[in-house]
Amino acid sequence: MKTLPIILLLIISSFSWITQAQITNKGLAYLSPNTTYSALYDFENQEEAAFYNDGKAYFYKNFTNNGVFDFYENSGKTWFKGEELQKLTGAEPGYFYQLIFDNQSQMTPFQLSGVFHIHQSAEFSSGIVDNRNYGGKIIFENSAIALNTSDQSYVDGKVEKRGGADFTYPIGQEGFYRFTKTTNAEMNNYTAIYFYDNSNAEFPHQQKEESIFSINNREYWELTRLEQEGEQILVTLSYHNMATPQDFIEAAEQDALVIVRWNENQQKWQNEGGSINLEEKSITTNVRNLGIFSLGKTEIEEEEDKCEVEAFNLVDLKGTTNNKYLRFESDCAENYSVQVFNRWGVKVFETDYYGTSGDVFDGYSSGRLTVNKKDHLPTGTYYYILNYRNIKTAKINQKIGYVYIEG
Repeated sequence: MKTLPIILLLIISSFSWITQAQITNKGLAYLSPNTTYSALYDFENQEEAAFYNDGKAYFYKNFTNNGVFDFYENSGKTWFKGEELQKLTGAEPGYFYQLIFDNQSQMTPFQLSGVFHIHQSAEFSSGIVDNRNYGGKIIFENSAIALNTSDQSYVDGKVEKRGGADFTYPIGQEGFYRFTKTTNAEMNNYTAIYFYDNSNAEFPHQQKEESIFSINNREYWELTRLEQEGEQILVTLSYHNMATPQDFIEAAEQDALVIVRWNENQQKWQNEGGSINLEEKSITTNVRNLGIFSLGKTEIEEEEDKCEVEAFNLVDLKGTTNNKYLRFESDCAENYSVQVFNRWGVKVFETDYYGTSGDVFDGYSSGRLTVNKKDHLPTGTYYYILNYRNIKTAKINQKIGYVYIEG
């Protein structure tokens, strides 16, 4: 958000009609709160012009920004609400507090070749935003979120996310909304894009770790960190009743679905494991290295061979309960290794021998977080990654969940 030199209370008239089919802003315009503006024709914000929106602005045709398009206060809603194809373009980036895409004229009514920065939210009411074929950028700032995404409305192309806040990327292709998430990410910039395509030609599926039975041949994702190095983060991929092969959906129900990543150095697919959420139709795992991701299948365990671990995930520092540390219980698991991370993805605890000789997470850091080791970690939510060995099958399983420190 840029700063106005003075606070204006009314919209300054600086528009002209070059023809009946175009509205041009040549000067400074400010849309104050509780004020509405509608552009019924093609709108152009010229090179030396500025349009600040703290009210409600509706654009029904094409939108071109070659100047400043921004907001002054933390307010302002901008609607792209057309009844025909809308081209969203311009040489300069636009800054939006709240942005709503709402165009039911066709399946893909928005052609984005400009750069849009979202500061609070982008609502996908109806209509797919295509920047894959037109070179535009849609950038969500740290606290911004995407709302109401569906198979009828998402971004067909790359989405950039700035900062460390948890984020669900509103991406898809070919009429399928196929989100991915980053959670507990460090302050960094990330991009995500979905491909409804077989990755085998570029990333051969026969080049894989032995634990991977097969790899999804319909779809994959590319997730990048714009700065190469970083801490471990949680990555979530989704599966879809129509887009995802049926045998992979069945694998999720049988706890045989995993996230796989193409290891560029080793030139093969790597099993990243994962914790399945059947209700959300997603799978989550922790990774340090990003790149090409897809869904993989592993060998299906017989029902009698499955092994679950129950987590007691409250650490009570007050001592008012018996929850003095993070506990795991199971009659079929052994060799617990545990990592605990804070909300920024910084590791605060790690051991390969959890529960042995008092080696447990009791709310004190053993990681690299700068905390006096005599002091407990701040009250709040952390997440853990548990790996354990199934005594029945010798298979290594993974469980991901949250632990709450109550001070």
